[in-house]
Amino acid sequence: MTADSEHCNLLITSDLHLGEGVDPATGRFSPREDFFFDQEFHRFLDYLCHKSSGNSRYGGRPWKLILNGDAFCFLQVVAKPRLPINTFEQGEEGWELMRYLLASRRCSAANGYLHLGASFSGSRRQEAGVVYYLPEETDFSGYSWLRARVRVDERAAGVRATFRLKVGSESSATRSQWVRLVPGEWTEVTYDLSKLSKLPLDRLRTLQLRIISNNEQDVSLHIDEIWAELPLSPREERYGLGTTPEQTAWKLHYCGSNHPGFFEALARFLARGHRLAYVKGNHDVDVHWPLVQETFRDLVVEAAQRCADLEGTDHQALRERIEFWPWVYYEPGLLYVEHGNQYEPANFFRDFLNPVLPEDPQRLELPLGSFIVRYAFNSLETVHPWADNVKPATDYVKWLFKEDFFGGMSTLLDNADLLLRAVWQAFRKRAVVPKADRSVLQDLEERQALLSGLPPEAMAQVVELSHERVAEWWQRILRTVALGGLSFVLLLGMAVLLIRPILDLLRGGLTRVPWLLTVGQLGGSLVLFLLRRLVARRLRREVEGDYLERVAQRVAEILNQQGLSVPYMVFGHTHNASVVKLTRQPELPYDQWYVNTGTWSQVWSQEQQLVRDSKQFAFFEIARDDPLGRPVLCQWHDDRSRPMPVLLLGE
Repeated sequence: MTADSEHCNLLITSDLHLGEGVDPATGRFSPREDFFFDQEFHRFLDYLCHKSSGNSRYGGRPWKLILNGDAFCFLQVVAKPRLPINTFEQGEEGWELMRYLLASRRCSAANGYLHLGASFSGSRRQEAGVVYYLPEETDFSGYSWLRARVRVDERAAGVRATFRLKVGSESSATRSQWVRLVPGEWTEVTYDLSKLSKLPLDRLRTLQLRIISNNEQDVSLHIDEIWAELPLSPREERYGLGTTPEQTAWKLHYCGSNHPGFFEALARFLARGHRLAYVKGNHDVDVHWPLVQETFRDLVVEAAQRCADLEGTDHQALRERIEFWPWVYYEPGLLYVEHGNQYEPANFFRDFLNPVLPEDPQRLELPLGSFIVRYAFNSLETVHPWADNVKPATDYVKWLFKEDFFGGMSTLLDNADLLLRAVWQAFRKRAVVPKADRSVLQDLEERQALLSGLPPEAMAQVVELSHERVAEWWQRILRTVALGGLSFVLLLGMAVLLIRPILDLLRGGLTRVPWLLTVGQLGGSLVLFLLRRLVARRLRREVEGDYLERVAQRVAEILNQQGLSVPYMVFGHTHNASVVKLTRQPELPYDQWYVNTGTWSQVWSQEQQLVRDSKQFAFFEIARDDPLGRPVLCQWHDDRSRPMPVLLLGE
């Protein structure tokens, strides 16, 4: 933390979950996107900038914006790198009709498509096609595939397409790889560049797209896009890139390209002298890589270059105002900020300060929750894009069976392989039962620079606390299973006591029903019903309770013992906005508070719908000159152009 930072007012928010954003080709959001609020975020920061300069409460101090984890969701970026060759948005862009091919008739570009017309005589096999003369700087080295999206009209029959590549006029055409076109549907024409062993991919100059047919017919062909792709493993083809520095840097750049408003908001915010601190979480743990951090700074600078009002801005100064924190953001006497995933077994990292695979330090060691998102929820969200916004997650399953039982069964069965794959990948990578690695504690002295201002003794106790939570994992699981089993037994007993009188009534009629026994059975059923409600409530608290409140109390005690007390313990992760007073410490001159900044993602839960809209842009601000006291958690109301307090339910 720089000296300038200590004079900033603080603004903390978390769990924005920026993802793939808007596809520039279609203008549609990705079904996995959770952040639709670039412009709202821009107006929010703009308001606060003006507010700090015109309000005596803020003393003219700059802001420091703390993004407390999961600002991005790299797990839900499944797009793959591509080198666009043509999108046909600006006419033909150099494409020409191959007139010497007998079936070629016309070529034109309009509405983002290249149109190819062909007429086949049917007397023998004929070809038609278009050709593009590549710029000299084009280099396909390192790329493995050429692809094009092609659509042939519904009446076409027996039409196939392929690419052909040449190096100058002296080189012969490469072997063709024909793809059958489905009439009336978009077909992806693929071409394996790895088979071009004799063709220098850095010197290609001619690219042809050809179609062929033996039938007598007139054909109209539409070409949507042509691109090249890097070599990917089968897993990366299906689930997206992995977690290496280069792969994540590409993911971040892709997100930034599709969220330009977000980065322009940050660029204007930083250009006014404010600062940014980025604390990583479980969905954006990839920010651990220095290359990803530099890519983030690059995106801010690129956004500043796009803004006409920021012409002449010192770009190096923008970069220097961005800080990255590997676990905790701590300011003595004021606040402790942590995302909070390290205390939940499903999202626990063995070594959060250095979350890499021991056997492959160029890849990250992901926990079980990350595998569930990567291998299951990403596919489920193509059916129900809001699936991961339902809180608690079990309510999504309940909704499936309540609203559409057969559809719910179909969805779960259709995706059973994904769920099994997620569990298998987690077992294979030893993420199902996370193991606390005490060796992390042994080298904290050597990693002093990563401890965010905390002395190694205090950080060691925080690490130990997260390990304790993981060590108790099986106990909590057994308690949950026991409560679930008891709930089922009570439900079964309630059903038996309720059905028995009905059967007696059907067999004997009203005159032969033993009324005293019947009343007893119905009363017993009611008692079992009430007991089951109590068990269900305990089970829900065990599974979905706000464990971070208890964690905040423990962390506060650790800091107090070390003489590092602060009034505000700020977390995120759970998406549940909250402010709770912690147990008072008599030796301290102030109260201590647990603050959870919730999320900017939309959340649907029965409890939260009482006090919040599905959208809630929550944040917590600290003015340096304010006396220490009860924190006020606010939310940005974009329609009113001002913040308002978050409504919170009591216990």
